[in-house]
Amino acid sequence: MYIRYKAELKSEVISIGQLRVGGPLERAILFKTLADRIALPCALRRACSASAWCEVAIPEPEPEPVT
Repeated sequence: MYIRYKAELKSEVISIGQLRVGGPLERAILFKTLADRIALPCALRRACSASAWCEVAIPEPEPEPVT
């Protein structure tokens, strides 16, 4: 399956959205790990033992100065 995606994309990189293994918790942990590696502010949140998601802080852009 992933070999086909790599051939179609002509890349060794597979997007997280293409993964068909693991549940929400495993995917959230994967995203959190990748975010930590690139210093992206990210918090892992859990609702129950098998449910999780990541929250990413997106700063508001500074307004353009009026001239």
